[in-house]
Amino acid sequence: MTAEWEIFQRLGVALAIGLLVGIERGWRSRDNEPGTRRAGLRTFTLLGLLGGLIGHLSFLAGDIVIAAGILGAAILIALGYWAGVRRQQGDLGLTSEVAAMLTFALGVLAVRGDMVLAAIAGVIMVAFLGVKEKSHQWLARLEQVELVAGIKLLLVSVVLLPLLPDRGFGPGEVLNPYEIWWMVVLISGISYVGYFALKIGGEQRGALWMGVFGGIASSTALTLSCARLAARTPRLARQMAASIALASAVMFVRSFLIAWLLMPALAFHILVILLPASLAALAITYYFSGGRHLAASDPQITLPPPGELMPAIYFGLLLAGVILLSHYMQNMFGTGGLLALAATTGLVDVDAVTISMSRLSDADPEGIILGPAGVAIILAIAVNTLVKVAYCAFYAGRPLAGRVAFLFLGCLVAGGAGYGLSAFALALGGF
Repeated sequence: MTAEWEIFQRLGVALAIGLLVGIERGWRSRDNEPGTRRAGLRTFTLLGLLGGLIGHLSFLAGDIVIAAGILGAAILIALGYWAGVRRQQGDLGLTSEVAAMLTFALGVLAVRGDMVLAAIAGVIMVAFLGVKEKSHQWLARLEQVELVAGIKLLLVSVVLLPLLPDRGFGPGEVLNPYEIWWMVVLISGISYVGYFALKIGGEQRGALWMGVFGGIASSTALTLSCARLAARTPRLARQMAASIALASAVMFVRSFLIAWLLMPALAFHILVILLPASLAALAITYYFSGGRHLAASDPQITLPPPGELMPAIYFGLLLAGVILLSHYMQNMFGTGGLLALAATTGLVDVDAVTISMSRLSDADPEGIILGPAGVAIILAIAVNTLVKVAYCAFYAGRPLAGRVAFLFLGCLVAGGAGYGLSAFALALGGF
């Protein structure tokens, strides 16, 4: 790409950002009388282009041009706001003025910095500007306990998590404070998201959305959150079981995809088990969620406060203990402890085993480790699914644990059948 074409492309992005914001602002003020409209389509489009041109001029005259441009734009926007105040044109919030400054800044960024980042930020800005009424309705429904829980979650994630050292400590340097606390944040975050999924979507559909998100992030953390919800509200046991089943199905697919990205041969080695198990989990999800009778129930259900930290912290301590146990078992049994290591790691995580076994297989060109590595991944997944039964029994009792035990047995039978059929097909091929 030539330099001339690149600058035109960057200026085009700056212009497009202004055009998008201008369309949204102009549409919102379309019913105002002519002469009373504030900044709209033309103004914002020109602001985006002006920011781009200022960014280009800074290549020739230095960064002082950007500083002068920002100052000039701020003065111009402030004068426009002051004139609006004098005319008393209804709602005089600062949204349009802030959007104007941001449009100018993104125009500069599109030319001087990351063009893709500027485009993404522009689209996000337009999306936020377009949901004014919805956001106000959401704030009106937000309760104090939900706001406090969100603030606590931000404190432990955005503030505390980056401060923790991301390196190993203890025996064999296997204890990583950052990774352990990340699991605490993940559990609390899933609990928080699950709370709003149930509140907005109702008991049934909300539980399924919760299962999809939890399966992508961590099915174990999702199980803990569901167990706590079922313990506080026993009538949600069936819906929470559906959420856990769906999260497990997503987890099976996720494990295959991770292995496929790192070591395709290993991925297809375990697919004959994971695919039937995933289909079984989906069928059980369908059964627990009510099947054809699935309907969003009353969103106004009584739920426990979201984002409680202490259960997540307890699980973090358990995770540290399991990591230490895995380290000692590996030292005790050497390479022969591969399955023992996978089983103990599967108590809290599956991805770690999948990644480590995929890398181990990739480093073995002769394929000797392929079979044991596949067994280790399947064992970790089986243990992880089984331990969900224990978590549910401990937190929520028999109503939820019994259903999750049914899930484990269904996936075990389906996976075993898939492996048996595969072995039989290979045997026939050998003849």
